[in-house]
Amino acid sequence: MLMADAQVHIWAPNTPERPWRPGQNVHREIPLGADEVFTEHTTWLSADDLEWIMGHGLCEWLGWR
Repeated sequence: MLMADAQVHIWAPNTPERPWRPGQNVHREIPLGADEVFTEHTTWLSADDLEWIMGHGLCEWLGWR
């Protein structure tokens, strides 16, 4: 059985209003938000293509219609 993990983990900065848990380590100091993930790295995609990939594309590719 093919299993695919297609999720993206995003996080906000460590702030007094929304602190990280004590001792929590991150692999990248700069927060990674949705705007960076879904715009900066996908500028070559049209809006229709982006919507398909982020929604139905993976399910169709896996045959989960």
